[in-house]
Amino acid sequence: MSTNLGQRLIERGIERGIEQGLRMGRQAVLRVLSSRFSPLPPRVEERLARVDDLQRLDALVVVALSVQNVEDFTRALE
Repeated sequence: MSTNLGQRLIERGIERGIEQGLRMGRQAVLRVLSSRFSPLPPRVEERLARVDDLQRLDALVVVALSVQNVEDFTRALE
């Protein structure tokens, strides 16, 4: 019984860690974009909120640093 509880607690901790990583990744992308192209169109935040892959978010930080305009970034989100 305690093993199942322990396993559930571990799994919940992992899930929270992933959620926190996704949240931080999205915030990093938004910070870069906002510093370069403020104000951002609402659709950028809406699309970014649907990204649920940490590696994709990491790649999007690089894209955000290199695109010439927010429209190019939006195309990269597709």
